[in-house]
Amino acid sequence: MAALALQDNYGETWNEGSGPFYTNFSFTKVTFASFARSGATIRDSLLAAQHGFGDFVGAGQIEECRRTCVGRSIDALLISIGGNDAGFVGVLEDLVKGDSFYALTGGRVGAEPQRVRAQLDWLLGVGLPPGEKGGIEVDLETLRGAIDNLSREVPVAEVYLNGYPVDLFYVEGNGGQLRFSACDIFTTQSGLLSISAADAAMIKTAGQTLNALLKRKADEFSWHFVDVAPDFAGHGYCRGDADAMFVRAETQCRLA
Repeated sequence: MAALALQDNYGETWNEGSGPFYTNFSFTKVTFASFARSGATIRDSLLAAQHGFGDFVGAGQIEECRRTCVGRSIDALLISIGGNDAGFVGVLEDLVKGDSFYALTGGRVGAEPQRVRAQLDWLLGVGLPPGEKGGIEVDLETLRGAIDNLSREVPVAEVYLNGYPVDLFYVEGNGGQLRFSACDIFTTQSGLLSISAADAAMIKTAGQTLNALLKRKADEFSWHFVDVAPDFAGHGYCRGDADAMFVRAETQCRLA
């Protein structure tokens, strides 16, 4: 959307004395190339081939980017990663294959919730001994090295790393205060996907921890961290009105 907007032949510039004025710009050569893949993690998709259903490339996203952009330069490299590494997709296949992460943390499936929480803490670097790094931090440093190598062949001017929404199960209540809200598939009678207020708070805390890690590493790498959490606050999954920012499962089923 940003690339398309830049291709409009005008732009607004602000002048302190006269306010906004419009100037014709030529953005007709803006090129946006997406190498995103559903379910990607740092190791299995950015750095190496993702394999499995949907991988039609046989190489990681960084390598696909190199092949596509060789001979050119990149003004802005946009990266969104970390959520799948932490298992926020809803299924932690690396931990408990086939079981819902949210159900596990609520203790409603046969696996041990403590073990899942411990693994998540290790991934996010929570409670580790001084000097020890969590799994995601180590992978981010490997990713930084891969992008530095990419820049030797395809110059990259700026790197932008975005954060994640954290108020997934909170909507705006009276007085603008956020309140817990679960709906449709997250209030199933079986309870396997049901989200409680405690679950929602745990998910939010984990999301905030991930965002803090991403920001810290972006600062360390001289990348730009893009914090999207404030823009999503109050617009959780169950918002369900014109200001909703998530497509619900029921709507998706009707569109499919």
